[in-house]
Amino acid sequence: MWRLDTELGSYAVKEMNRLDAPEWLPWLRAAWRFERAAWAAGVRMPEPVIAPGGDVVTEVPVTGGPAATVRVHRWVVAEPTSQPVRPEVGHWAGETMAELHRLTMAPEPRWAFPSGSGEQAELWPLLVEQAKVAHAPWTEDLAGLSATVKEIYRLVTVEAPRGLAEVIGHADLRAKNILLAADGPVLVDWDLACARVPREELAGCALSLAGWNRPQGMVEATARAVIDGYRRNHGDFPEPLTAVDAAGDLGVEVDWVASVARRALGDGAHGPDDVARCREILPGLIAALPNKLSAAQQLARLSTQRLCW
Repeated sequence: MWRLDTELGSYAVKEMNRLDAPEWLPWLRAAWRFERAAWAAGVRMPEPVIAPGGDVVTEVPVTGGPAATVRVHRWVVAEPTSQPVRPEVGHWAGETMAELHRLTMAPEPRWAFPSGSGEQAELWPLLVEQAKVAHAPWTEDLAGLSATVKEIYRLVTVEAPRGLAEVIGHADLRAKNILLAADGPVLVDWDLACARVPREELAGCALSLAGWNRPQGMVEATARAVIDGYRRNHGDFPEPLTAVDAAGDLGVEVDWVASVARRALGDGAHGPDDVARCREILPGLIAALPNKLSAAQQLARLSTQRLCW
């Protein structure tokens, strides 16, 4: 990310990581249509800048190397926030998510978006055995997660497949993507917008913004504020949120822990620095997974409690 200052104003120029997956650009273009619709609806966000030719990205020549694929937004003067966010920021996040869901943008083409998560849960015993063979110091900690992973796998495979309608959502409304400007919060980083079931996206957002990874427990006032902000701007769901609504996000967390663990063993790592980084962050990820499941199991209680604003 660079800041580009011009006579016409300041811009954020983001270089996109080009992936080999053929669906990369169709996904980004669908996310771009959603982002522009959100901007037109008045969502607080950086103004997206249309690339020459009307596309989401453009190619910038690079001396001595391949062209860089970039996209551009108006620069926003704001400060980052951290997890857990304050309840009032959580309330804004819930209101904003409701506004995005009201756009009811169809997730098309559906094949361009990721589907499913948690496949690594079924392979967990093999991962533990791989760590054991390598004499990894965190082998017992991985094995200790087996009951947690088994319950998440049950939620993902047995409870979660309900055939609920999807819309395009931001899909990454997390503290890292909320900036605090002088006149209020701003939502950034729309590149991962994709197909989401509304109640499931709300559940994941509420848990994450409330700090579901914390050993002392999440900030329940923040989780309730996110849910309440959504209700006030969209209406209630027929049934309270439950851990089933967080199954997809929990499955992603299992997949992430497994990916980091394998790279910490050198399996699929992007060089020595990646191995070292994975070994550094893995203990924290292992410790956080049971906390996240426990937080998700509080959703039914939290989503039936009302707040006064």
